[in-house]
Amino acid sequence: MSLIDDVKVHLRITSDMYNAEIETLITSALADMKRMGLRSEVIGTEDDIANPLVKQAVILWCKSGFGYDNPEAPRFREMYRDLVTSLCNSSASEAMYRTEQELKCTESANEGVAASEME
Repeated sequence: MSLIDDVKVHLRITSDMYNAEIETLITSALADMKRMGLRSEVIGTEDDIANPLVKQAVILWCKSGFGYDNPEAPRFREMYRDLVTSLCNSSASEAMYRTEQELKCTESANEGVAASEME
């Protein structure tokens, strides 16, 4: 199922009449996640979002922005912000861990090269 179809299910929309509005909301959700600092490789693309938490964030953004009279919009926007903040924090932690691991591997490799040069 495509992302727009997933969002439409959660918005309880069956018609294609609102596709342009929904696609704009999807695009703006992805842009906002990048603006908040979520790495592109975590987000993916509109055609390929593998992370279910990113997909849920897009759905929450769309639920908060769809239509005119939505009394639940602030609640959905707050849920979106909490989820994206959590994703940013876990993504940053993962990136720092990966960077530390890469540094250790590089240091080990450099030590091995230095030792072999001394022989």
